[in-house]
Amino acid sequence: MKRTIKSISVVALMLFVMLSLFTSCDAEAWDKRDEFWEAFKDIVEDKVPDTIAEVEWGSKYDITVTFIDDVDVGDVYSTAMEMFGVLGSAVEDGKLELDGKTFNLKDGEGGLDDAVVVAVAKHLLGAGEGESGTEAADNFLTEKGKVTSAYKARVWYEGEAFNIKGTLVFDVTTPK
Repeated sequence: MKRTIKSISVVALMLFVMLSLFTSCDAEAWDKRDEFWEAFKDIVEDKVPDTIAEVEWGSKYDITVTFIDDVDVGDVYSTAMEMFGVLGSAVEDGKLELDGKTFNLKDGEGGLDDAVVVAVAKHLLGAGEGESGTEAADNFLTEKGKVTSAYKARVWYEGEAFNIKGTLVFDVTTPK
């Protein structure tokens, strides 16, 4: 379950980081944002197999990630970490805001901060005081909960800074 939280966090973080490229008025920034958005979608479609989740791109910067019922937590985690590595190394820096709480993509030395994955997941899954990430993930997956969160993100990519906001939805399919 701890891997599920990390996976969900990584997917969410990458989606947020990539999305933050969409609110600048500068023409070059718009071009970079569009370039980055298309690359981001390609990476997600390439790295997230249908056996783990379905990703739907909504209007503007809304994203819905529906995890397959009984998905292997290890597979979700591996996929999310691979995406985090690929996308995280493409940006110079990034910040994600969820419900007024800010998460930094990079650590103080410019490297990727893997701990942010767990922090974002726990926040999105509503981990209570003293509740482990594993418990929060277990509740999400077993209760087939749906998580919807508005977000704001700011990303620095190829010398351009972008802001975006949208909605991220996590859900789990139910067996038919």
